[in-house]
Amino acid sequence: MPEQVIETATSHGSTGLQAMLQVKIPLAFPTIMMGVNQTIIMVLAMVIIAGLVGGGLGQEVFINSIWLNVGQGMVAGMAIVLMAIVLDRMTQGKQSAEVPFAAMR
Repeated sequence: MPEQVIETATSHGSTGLQAMLQVKIPLAFPTIMMGVNQTIIMVLAMVIIAGLVGGGLGQEVFINSIWLNVGQGMVAGMAIVLMAIVLDRMTQGKQSAEVPFAAMR
């Protein structure tokens, strides 16, 4: 974050909390959402591994691959991929949001 932005906020009389809430967080929001996006994708990747020890969609993929039920395994795998795509698009929409006007003042 450019030092000039923080200096401008403090020189206009904002407190540390005001600078954090109205300047720093809005400017850092796209980066924060990128981190959330990557975390969601990694969690969904772990769904398959969790299926080996627990339950859920990962277990469906694992069991159907053992019993050679290719169709059911593909459906469960596609559900995981679809969930990943939807969550990815939701967080990317927040990433590309413009910086709020209050942060530009």
